[in-house]
Amino acid sequence: MKNPIVLFCCLLPFFLFGQNRSPYYHNVGEQVYVLASNGLNMRKEPVTGAEIVTKLPYGSALKILKNTAKMLELEDFGGYVISDMWYEVSYGEKRGYVFGGYISRFPSYFAGSDYPSLNDYLSKNFTVGSGKEWLSHEASEPEDCYYTKYYKEGILQTINSCFDQIYESRYVFEYANLQEVTSLITSILNQSDVPFSTKYSDDGSLQAIVITQDYCMYTIQVLGVAGVVVVVECG
Repeated sequence: MKNPIVLFCCLLPFFLFGQNRSPYYHNVGEQVYVLASNGLNMRKEPVTGAEIVTKLPYGSALKILKNTAKMLELEDFGGYVISDMWYEVSYGEKRGYVFGGYISRFPSYFAGSDYPSLNDYLSKNFTVGSGKEWLSHEASEPEDCYYTKYYKEGILQTINSCFDQIYESRYVFEYANLQEVTSLITSILNQSDVPFSTKYSDDGSLQAIVITQDYCMYTIQVLGVAGVVVVVECG
């Protein structure tokens, strides 16, 4: 049985080549979205005790006005310490400051009548890249088959599947950080009625956040400065 990760690793340099985005922080003028499922406070000053201007609902689109360089650390996601800066943002006619740990350049997800899933999110929000839509492998044995999909917005998806049954999926989010992708995954899973658990682990050389929901496990890991890889295993 061939390993789909061989194709995944071969494509990664090609996928990342030529990208020039800041690896961790949002740029002035960039549009970002609120991923906090319960909403996010916009404050008058970049400190936690400052007056609240408004509570921004999940999915709100914001414009980055300024990177304050004032950092804040919060513990979330089963023990992971989120470290990010305060941003000055605009929301309609309102201006204020928000913590960067719960905003993302990736659009918020609204499942509607569909079953909430990362694949559904990608198909609704992103555009398949020209020339790299599908890279398929003909199986030499029934259990050996996979395909890879590239999205123009900076996401690489590799799925190991047979007869439409997905066994393992891997996603690379270019120049994202651990908290950004974890916030995205949890916001997707929160739209399901099925509960999930989150656990953070750090063995000194590798940081990972593991989310378990029903029969699926999501392992989210940093991929150097390249971004974040998400491994989804179901079965």
